[in-house]
Amino acid sequence: MKRSSNSRAGSGARMTAVRFVGLVAALLLPGRLTAQALPFHTETAITTGFEEEAARTFAMFAGRRGLLSNGVEIPDPMDRDIDVFVQPVAVLPYAISAMWTTRVIVPYVRKSMEFTPIGGTRQRFSTAGIGDIVVDTKWIFLSRNRLGGTTRLGIEGGVKVPLGGTGATLPDGTVAPRSLQVGSGSWDFPFKALFTLTQGHGGLLANVGYRVNTTDDAFRAGNIFSYDIAAALRFLPWVYRSLRDQTLVVYLELNGTVTQRDEIAGTLDPNSGGHLLFLSPDLQWVPAPWLLFEGSVQFPIVQDLNGTQLKHDIRFQLGTRFRFSLFR
Repeated sequence: MKRSSNSRAGSGARMTAVRFVGLVAALLLPGRLTAQALPFHTETAITTGFEEEAARTFAMFAGRRGLLSNGVEIPDPMDRDIDVFVQPVAVLPYAISAMWTTRVIVPYVRKSMEFTPIGGTRQRFSTAGIGDIVVDTKWIFLSRNRLGGTTRLGIEGGVKVPLGGTGATLPDGTVAPRSLQVGSGSWDFPFKALFTLTQGHGGLLANVGYRVNTTDDAFRAGNIFSYDIAAALRFLPWVYRSLRDQTLVVYLELNGTVTQRDEIAGTLDPNSGGHLLFLSPDLQWVPAPWLLFEGSVQFPIVQDLNGTQLKHDIRFQLGTRFRFSLFR
């Protein structure tokens, strides 16, 4: 039995209406539209949704073991095994306006190392505490919103306040290297240029940055150039039908840093700095407009390190974000 032309027209009209309502819902709910614009590691030019009055926390596990010498793997005579755990006690973004946000990051840091001194027995070092606090601000100077998408450009800058400890000692009583301390001891100044593009089910996000590190007690960590790019694809819902629709987004990120050599008492450390690049797949689930769960794994795909340094292992992250207000 053939469908009447009126039936086909009615069905088409209903489908058009459903799609229109879904796109309008995406515009009316910034948390929905920008859920696909908040990858785990790549800073974005988004100042709405979970970047407004919200809180974020996550757990990060990282490690270093095995030696690289000018790109070639060599045995480590001390068989060092370093583990790093970072848990921000609070990441508190707050939107002063629709285009301007501020943020405070207070991290808890734990670092440990097992090693065997040459001619000695296996030993363990561990230190933990509140790390350096970061205060920054983000300003969006270009915003082009449209039905189901947005294009934005912005800048972000701030300061890292040296509140973390730098006096932890190894089992032999000597002060541990700065890389094993909870804090850096220096006032540092990061800056980033931000780009965000979302449309429909996808998004492209990128930034480039530079962090200037200052000197503390004759030690200055190398300045850092950073770059990030992330592609996003929203799998659920395919069409927004309700303001309560759950959202599932998959990201693929590239997160890179090029670090200058450290300087100790005016002398450059040949075994420091270099180019490090991670491939980072992420998964993000938004079960409600005010709640977000996320996870990421980072695989080191480039470790072009200067001199002889410990290799970086795979990193793991799990986190959540909570929005205090559903609508601004």
